[in-house]
Amino acid sequence: MIRRQDRYPGITERGLSIVEVLIASALLLIIALGILPLFSRSIISNRQGLDSTEVSNMARTQMEEYAQLPFNHQMLTVPDGADELIVEQHFSEKDKKWKAGKDPAGGDTALFTRTTTIRQYGIDPSAPSGLTAKITGGDPPATIHLKEIQVNVLGRAGGPLGPQKQITVRVFKSH
Repeated sequence: MIRRQDRYPGITERGLSIVEVLIASALLLIIALGILPLFSRSIISNRQGLDSTEVSNMARTQMEEYAQLPFNHQMLTVPDGADELIVEQHFSEKDKKWKAGKDPAGGDTALFTRTTTIRQYGIDPSAPSGLTAKITGGDPPATIHLKEIQVNVLGRAGGPLGPQKQITVRVFKSH
């Protein structure tokens, strides 16, 4: 029988043995298992950041729409006899738009809920804060000097990717 070295003079055997391959594979597996939690945590963090951004943008958009309205606009007017005007809306998953009411109908799901509250105040220099108590709807418009617009947006339900996001934006609009 001819030995391998005799057939190919000058060539020595090179390569990895099965033991070396198994050791290298085990080391790679240990490193990969150490890094894997970082990827799952980054997915959760990215989703939480997306939810926070969406909730914040939806609140700011509503606030900007209300801030551009004239002071005595109907959408900023508190109903007669009430202390505040509350507008509740939900973002329909099916139609991808805001709809009236907090609860969707017909098997639809609310991705977000938004509550806008309008309150009216007068100015009273003798009061410690300089403001009067809330002015109810139906009072003479001349007594209303300030309107508080508050928008509260509640994001998707929590779950495995973190808690439900909520943001409240408030601004005062003067006459």
